[in-house]
Amino acid sequence: MASPPLKPPVLKAFLGAAREYLASDEPSDPPAAPPPLSDRLASLSTAYLALICLELAQRGVLVKSGAPFEGAGDVGSMFDAVTSTAGKALFDADTTSLPKPLMAACSAVMAMAAERCADILGSVITETTSVKLEDLPANLLFLREHADIKSSYESAKRRCSEVEDGRLSSLLDLSQSLRGPKVANPDSPPPKSGEILLHLRRYRSILLQLASGQYLRAAVEFSADDQPAMWKRCLDAVLKLNSTLQIVARYENGGNS
Repeated sequence: MASPPLKPPVLKAFLGAAREYLASDEPSDPPAAPPPLSDRLASLSTAYLALICLELAQRGVLVKSGAPFEGAGDVGSMFDAVTSTAGKALFDADTTSLPKPLMAACSAVMAMAAERCADILGSVITETTSVKLEDLPANLLFLREHADIKSSYESAKRRCSEVEDGRLSSLLDLSQSLRGPKVANPDSPPPKSGEILLHLRRYRSILLQLASGQYLRAAVEFSADDQPAMWKRCLDAVLKLNSTLQIVARYENGGNS
């Protein structure tokens, strides 16, 4: 049975809550001392959860109980929504009656979530002189192992694979990639702090690619030619991405930032 069409006021309220959440999570003034790494990783986790909820919103599915900006944070409900939504196309101007400005906002708020993740990770990189692999979560979407949640996650991944939903599958894969690729030989020495930080810089560049792509979608598909705001946001994200990639290249060549 098909789900009922998403009503504009409902989506508008959802996006407003998401935007407010993402803005409130960002400190207005630099703290006197950097917050603990665990606090920043918790913020990164909830922002990444918001990112996936906003991907689902672009398919007409609102995860009320799973969205951190709805005050619940039921990750299992979000994974169930991924499982039931996988394979459903993103809405566009030809397949929905939603107003174009609202569709542009949906893409843009997802871009904001990706940027927020990148900014949090940037603070981890610049304010952390040493990091160990065990300091990082195995999965951003559940910071502590929980059998039921992990089972829901695996079910969502399987469904995405079955229907070849590359977008959702990639987002789920990225959530468990913060530690980098798994080492084939268990007897290999753990990566050094510098190697981990280099991986985090690469990870940050992926988040910025996500952000710029979503701003570009909002600009190209849903914005009027005389409304350059989305193009500017896209350009800002691309400039951030370019700066990050330059730093990654210097580190890969044995230099530093």
